[in-house]
Amino acid sequence: MINTLFYNTLLTGGIISVFIAVAFLISPLLNKWYQVTWRLNIWRVLMVFLIVPAGFILRMGINSEKALTGITTIKNNVMTTASAPIKTASFQMMAENQQASIWTKLVDAGPQWLPILWGVGVCAVAAYLLSIYLYFTRDIKMNSEYIHDDSIDKIQAEVLSKHKGKKPISIYQCARISSPMIVGIFKPAIFIPKRDYTMSDLQIILTHELTHYLRKDLLYKGLFIMALILHWYNPFVHLMTKAADKDMEMCCDWDVIKAKDQKFRADYSDVIMGEIISCRPIEGAMFACMGCDKKTMEERFKNIFSNKKRKGGILFLGVLAFVIVFNGFAYANDHNVPDFDSPGYQQLLEKVIADKADSDKENREEARIRNNREYQDIPNFDELANLVMDENGDYDLADVYELAGVKPPDDWSDLADLPQFQSHFTTVNNCIEPHILGNGDRAIYSTESGKQWKLKKGDIVKLHIFADINRFGEDSDPFGRKIAAKGVLKVGYIKDDKCVDIQEFKIDGEKQIEFKIPEDGSYNFYLFCPGSLDIIIKWVSIDIK
Repeated sequence: MINTLFYNTLLTGGIISVFIAVAFLISPLLNKWYQVTWRLNIWRVLMVFLIVPAGFILRMGINSEKALTGITTIKNNVMTTASAPIKTASFQMMAENQQASIWTKLVDAGPQWLPILWGVGVCAVAAYLLSIYLYFTRDIKMNSEYIHDDSIDKIQAEVLSKHKGKKPISIYQCARISSPMIVGIFKPAIFIPKRDYTMSDLQIILTHELTHYLRKDLLYKGLFIMALILHWYNPFVHLMTKAADKDMEMCCDWDVIKAKDQKFRADYSDVIMGEIISCRPIEGAMFACMGCDKKTMEERFKNIFSNKKRKGGILFLGVLAFVIVFNGFAYANDHNVPDFDSPGYQQLLEKVIADKADSDKENREEARIRNNREYQDIPNFDELANLVMDENGDYDLADVYELAGVKPPDDWSDLADLPQFQSHFTTVNNCIEPHILGNGDRAIYSTESGKQWKLKKGDIVKLHIFADINRFGEDSDPFGRKIAAKGVLKVGYIKDDKCVDIQEFKIDGEKQIEFKIPEDGSYNFYLFCPGSLDIIIKWVSIDIK
């Protein structure tokens, strides 16, 4: 689980870092048209994706399925059931390899200790920041005095009167701080330094801090710190967190002064200037401080005295959110581009090929012994059958006996077909594990629970099939004579125990097929191989809409 979480976090952080870099690059241009709110809203959207990467949630859904493949084999109308479990680790590896190749390359290339190092780093950074916050809040609370003042209560009541449902918060005076601030996510409180403030200065200070309270800035600060903890190694996230903190102060400034005249803005700037000069920075603490960063002082003052009517950037933010959501979920749930070259997939495929070879050998021997057919006396029966087989994989048994120079048995007309086998496969994330189809083999697909799909008339079924038709030989003998239909498959559905062929097609690598469900009911889908050459079905996805 930690591997999945780490690599999803790493990949998500990489994608979001690009958006962070772009936001910084276009800031000078967009600041001419939009309020600083546009940039803060972008940071908030990116922060959400940094905390909750979509890929991790979807992959956890995949891995929660404890998939086993039950294989039922039908030989000459005699049914036997065998338990053929696929190891959970291998099956989950297969499901994850169905995701985008960049994900697979990350997992395969990354050392095993890297996720552990990331986890240790997350715990260490979280412990460090939490210890700073707890020490700071404990220190100021122990050195604070609650303020009982009717004038201050009146100022708070006036600010909160425009926002119904907002309860008044406690206001303290503290000797341990150098600038006014609001502290506490769940139980916020305002702390003011022990200095002599005029009533007009107090009104500006309290209005500023209460505006942070109304804007829920402390909650957002906590979420930004959570994103920073998860992506502690990513310098872009550090830059974004610092920029978001500055932008929150600028947005708060704007909310306070946007309806005020120039005199109020000048007084407001004087108060901020005084707080910036006397402020001492406190690293890592989750609070909103009125003045703490001298580097952003000039930008804040330009924002305060700006008379330009600029937009809030809602449309721009909406477009950005759509792009991020679309790309995030496309990456996370992309099962249309499997990576067949990954070591995990190759290992699973080789096992399937070996198991198929052993199974074919056992099945053929069992069929010959059980049926006690006369053609057991023809040691090269399959070779001769291939020589007289037509392009559809059919042959006349009499021609085989004639070619062998052996008299056919009296009941030869009942032996025209080789034994046929049916295998049932369950899906994982609507995808099928690799398997092999030989002459007369039918692979029947069901849901992840092994049951049929319950569908309605008009539902659209899409199958995306990848196959290898060259692994087991050519479709002609050394003399150039055609001996088998190469790459021919039939797709269909099973309803009410009846097989209905939908389409016969040739595949050479990849094929997509789409059809509509004719009537309500329960359905299985299948692929049938009518040719004599084995076909590796490397991967099948089934999407139903």
